[in-house]
Amino acid sequence: MKAVLVFVEGAHDAVFVQRSLGAVDGCVWVPDPISDLPTPFGQLPAGQQSGIIDRHYRRQNLDGLNLQQASRAPLPHFTAFLRHEPSDTQFLIVRAHGQDQHRNIIKLLGDLDLVMKTARQPLDVEACAAAFLYDADDDAAATVDLFRQRYADHFGDLSSVDQARWQTTDKGPAGCFIFCAQGQDSGTLEDELGPMVEGAWPARTAAARAFIDGQEPEDSDKVGRSEAKHWKAIITAAGQRRCPGDPMSIVIGRAGLPENVYAQSRLGRDLAQFLLSVPW
Repeated sequence: MKAVLVFVEGAHDAVFVQRSLGAVDGCVWVPDPISDLPTPFGQLPAGQQSGIIDRHYRRQNLDGLNLQQASRAPLPHFTAFLRHEPSDTQFLIVRAHGQDQHRNIIKLLGDLDLVMKTARQPLDVEACAAAFLYDADDDAAATVDLFRQRYADHFGDLSSVDQARWQTTDKGPAGCFIFCAQGQDSGTLEDELGPMVEGAWPARTAAARAFIDGQEPEDSDKVGRSEAKHWKAIITAAGQRRCPGDPMSIVIGRAGLPENVYAQSRLGRDLAQFLLSVPW
């Protein structure tokens, strides 16, 4: 079997990937305990090193951390494991909080590469690829270029990587997918999620927008600082009748948005097609 590590920025990005793969390509969520996941992600045979996920979470050094920091798992966070039966491909969604976490990700990829090369017995996963998903923000090309620079130390020359394009490297296939507003070279995932929520819950979205926009702004308010933050506030408020008290990642999850909303998403289909087109 093969595995694709999908590195995303935030919790709702992870949900979007998971639900898009499930709606468009029939990927199924794997609820197995970590120890039962395919090697090298699950536990390796007796006498060998622990699996990659176990190793990562045991590495945390508590020195210098306060209680709040120590209560959180170290970045990057392994979020979900999905399986695509027709291609015998596993998708491991990993939340990494943006490009400034590249050193932690490179460390993780280096550990994975070492285990893959030095395992004493055959592993369940024979080949791995890495996909990196980012918001374009002001400039998609600049976002891709920054990715190429920061990950060259691990993969080598990444000049062939571009939006929704893979490159074969000595460390396995590497690819980049950028969330943009439709027809533009800028924007964020919220430019797609906002209309998805609005289409599913038009009345609730209108009411949420009226509530968010109808308040007298204060200096400490963040909602007006970007279109993405504006949409996040509206989406979360619109979902509260179905998911009271829950964050945006739950609102757009299985407890909130219906499956057909993801099946109809242009961006979701494009993303699923990209993730299933790894040049093995």
